[in-house]
Amino acid sequence: GGGCIQGSDGSSSSSDDMADAQDEAVEANLRDESVLEWWKKTNGLHTVLEWCTNYKKHPAGWGALLMIHGVPEVCGRMRNKVETNAMYSALFLSATIPSTMSPPPALLQCKAYHERPTDHLDYPEGIQWECEIRTRLFFYSITLSIALHLLAILLAMSFCNALDETARDADVYRMFSRGKGFVATVKVEKAFRLGILLDFIAMFAILEYYVGWEIVVCFALLLVYMFRIYTTTTALLFDNGSICNYWREELGGKPDADDPYDLSVVVERIHKRAKLSKHEHFNEKFRRSSSFTADGGKAPVGSPLGPLRTRTEGSLRKEGSSSAVDTLQTSAKKRARKHAAINATQEASRRQGGISVAWGAPGGRK
Repeated sequence: GGGCIQGSDGSSSSSDDMADAQDEAVEANLRDESVLEWWKKTNGLHTVLEWCTNYKKHPAGWGALLMIHGVPEVCGRMRNKVETNAMYSALFLSATIPSTMSPPPALLQCKAYHERPTDHLDYPEGIQWECEIRTRLFFYSITLSIALHLLAILLAMSFCNALDETARDADVYRMFSRGKGFVATVKVEKAFRLGILLDFIAMFAILEYYVGWEIVVCFALLLVYMFRIYTTTTALLFDNGSICNYWREELGGKPDADDPYDLSVVVERIHKRAKLSKHEHFNEKFRRSSSFTADGGKAPVGSPLGPLRTRTEGSLRKEGSSSAVDTLQTSAKKRARKHAAINATQEASRRQGGISVAWGAPGGRK
């Protein structure tokens, strides 16, 4: 049979009960998301705690940036860095690969290798060496440039793929500490820049045919001017904003006298997270409260919320988190008072005869 509720206050009580149930479902969902977010930030962090504590010995500042800004922000920066280098590498490849298939006309003046004479009678020595140097300079530079730009793309893809497979914040920290994640990004950047330099050398070899050797002087002056503008502008940017070039004195930084490189507050937060991640009771709470085992089978367990709340309060008391314990207790008391008020209202209405409950009563709303 089914239950039916009749009376003047029946519809309002049902609406209140439904609203309370929806509120509890929303609260439970928000609580679950908060717990999962907290677990993602803390679980396994003790495995990289020593590396995070020795932040002044890091080869660069990305470890400190992870602790300061958080994993999502820093991962976005690193993705943008390697993906930008890979994108521009692909742009250069779109020009260099076709140039190897159809060489410029300047290289066509030289005979192919299998067509060159062996006695050198009808092939003047000066033209021979000039063609040999120009051809080799062009093709060696272009070939190495293609290889380096391909390397930059492959390294960027490997970095992004490895970053995509990290499950927790601790895995990202480990990727930068043991996996040398920052070194991988530097290799991408260096491969891209060296490939550009080789492209310029190949272009210089072709320009020499049309203009002559005076292009060497013009090319050298142009490189000096570009290098000066680049270094002065970049130095101003990094010396006043970079965590390494400005803040870290051991890496050549020159911070202000009243602005030392001190991350004691950040490291303290990391230590507290790592302390929680060492405790097995957190995973044990979910193992006891979950209805499924790790292989997808059913597990005979009890109520999911009771043990979780009780063990959470106990663990927080043990670690001195009184404010968190008070929050949990206040939330539990609010829920208890809400249910008590609903039960009292229903009991009062039932006594007054305004509402009657009859299981399986005919004509009632099931």
